[in-house]
Amino acid sequence: MKIKQFKSIEQLENSLVRNIVKIITDSIKNYGDARILLSGGSTPINLYSTLSLQNINWSKVKIGLVDERFVNNDSEFSNEKLIRKNLLQ
Repeated sequence: MKIKQFKSIEQLENSLVRNIVKIITDSIKNYGDARILLSGGSTPINLYSTLSLQNINWSKVKIGLVDERFVNNDSEFSNEKLIRKNLLQ
């Protein structure tokens, strides 16, 4: 197993954004669309906000949640609402 260490959360997030963009872009190019499963909570908010600024054809990306809560979609506790607010701007 290869372990990669980062000096800051910003470096980690930037590396993740680059990798996610490449995977999504390659998937759209090769298959016509891309699919990604995301976690909610406050930890990935900056990652999602940075990812939202990337040049990605989001209309070709299907997004799913791996940990949605049993609350209304407009609840402050909704992970779907968090993703819509921070990623799908």
